[in-house]
Amino acid sequence: MNKENTNAKKLHYHEIPEHFVWNSVSHKWIQRKRGKCVGRVYTTNPAQGERHYLCILLHHIPGASSFDDLKQLPDGTTCSTFKETATKLGLLASDDEWDECMQEASTSFMPYQLQTLFITVLVFGEPLAPQELWYKHKTCMGEDIYQHATSMQNIPPDELSDFVDNTVLLELQKELSHFGYSLPDFSLKLPQEDKIVTSYPQVILDELFNSKEQSAKALELQAMLNGEQQDALQLILQAMADPKASPQLFFINAAGGCGKTFLLETALATVCGMGKIALAVASPGIAAELLYGGRTAHSCFKIPIPVSDESVCAISLQSADA
Repeated sequence: MNKENTNAKKLHYHEIPEHFVWNSVSHKWIQRKRGKCVGRVYTTNPAQGERHYLCILLHHIPGASSFDDLKQLPDGTTCSTFKETATKLGLLASDDEWDECMQEASTSFMPYQLQTLFITVLVFGEPLAPQELWYKHKTCMGEDIYQHATSMQNIPPDELSDFVDNTVLLELQKELSHFGYSLPDFSLKLPQEDKIVTSYPQVILDELFNSKEQSAKALELQAMLNGEQQDALQLILQAMADPKASPQLFFINAAGGCGKTFLLETALATVCGMGKIALAVASPGIAAELLYGGRTAHSCFKIPIPVSDESVCAISLQSADA
């Protein structure tokens, strides 16, 4: 109709029914001669993507005769999407508010809290360019993962950044699924399947130390062991090296000042230097503080205080600790 009627070119999409009526026989809009009608357009929301931005353009651009006309800017250039057109025409607000919100939060929030905030912005904040917010703040959202990943031997240094990004995207995808959304809904890529297998739960990442530092420390400590201590360490390492061996319990008994703690410290450094996990657990808090990464048994195994005959560890079956 806009191609044939010059009067229609002056009207916006929702104003057409006020001046024209649809003829169901000829399938054309004809000039309204009597009566009055208020034009309506179906409401949309940003979650509907291009349909929402098309609706915005129809309310602001008169006389368009095709979808390509709606994508054309005053200078003659044609945009690729309705969203891009609406943005360049200044019909949409900017993401400065969300950018400043993330920047301010990064000074005091933990990485997992920043991830939750980012999800909130995506779902309820309706940002114009989610991918730009992601690139600006992904480092802060994955800072803890990066710190732990540097100690993992199976990640080459040149792949470390991709690993961290992929792990953060995996966490974001899990949270978005609770709201019925997915990363592609916000123009963000899904985590790569071939890298998800190298992602570890946070409870495991917390127990991984820098293997290179621990290996160097182990060599230094092993050189200072006496004969009996070296024999004890070798027994422990041999039991670890045999995959078919049944679990074993080693009890070290000696008088005070004979080097029991030094032996345990050497064993811990040796195991961590191999890129494996060793839990340093002691009953009293003072003993736990003497060991690198040491914790009390109550803290590590969630043993309740006080302990009774009916007490059980507060670790649920499906939890990450289990």
